[in-house]
Amino acid sequence: MTTTFEVHVEGELARPTLHSLGCPHCVTEAQTLMRIEATPSELSQLLKTCSERGLMIESVVRLD
Repeated sequence: MTTTFEVHVEGELARPTLHSLGCPHCVTEAQTLMRIEATPSELSQLLKTCSERGLMIESVVRLD
């Protein structure tokens, strides 16, 4: 079962990174906001990928 999350990442993500993550996104000031539908393990993998690329996760909000 998937859940929708909003992930706020410090800074602007490069196009190749966003493409590889495969989720809708927008840039808001000094953050990139991604909205994803994911299982807990998929969310964990996305956050791990962001961290491995040196990105700071500012927040993760469950939307539903």
